[in-house]
Amino acid sequence: MESLLNFIINYGSQLFVLLGIIYVSYFFYRVDRRLKSIQKLSDFLSTEIKGASLEAILNELANKFEQLSFNINQLGGLQQQNRELTRHCIQKTALLRFNPFEDMGGDQSFAVALLDDFDNGLILSSLHARDGTRIYAKSIRAGRSEHPLANEEKIVLKQAMQTKA
Repeated sequence: MESLLNFIINYGSQLFVLLGIIYVSYFFYRVDRRLKSIQKLSDFLSTEIKGASLEAILNELANKFEQLSFNINQLGGLQQQNRELTRHCIQKTALLRFNPFEDMGGDQSFAVALLDDFDNGLILSSLHARDGTRIYAKSIRAGRSEHPLANEEKIVLKQAMQTKA
């Protein structure tokens, strides 16, 4: 568990960048598919025009327009569902590096808050001392912890809660 937390701490920004690249790639994939379907529709309509009456072409266009309107409404519903789902994902973060011991050099200890849109999540704290490093995790529900928080943990919790999602 400690190695996983160290991995997240050391490579957290790279993980966020990787997730962003994956999301943008998926977005472009969806746009490309949409453009191909529009091209197919354009090709279909051009071939139909040669042998059909104007009334038949307009009726076909009206039907296709209704189908597209239906699809757009479905996409709007899916977007709303995704918006609701993402409210439960990490959206608010704060990080504080500090030196808890006067006889140690550098800010090698840290506290990080990871919260969703409802201020639920966790605070990870790492205290670095000469004899080792200790990592603590405290759950947060509606902006409060069941466990006592250190001053640095209170600071990152407040900072994260003030972040706009």
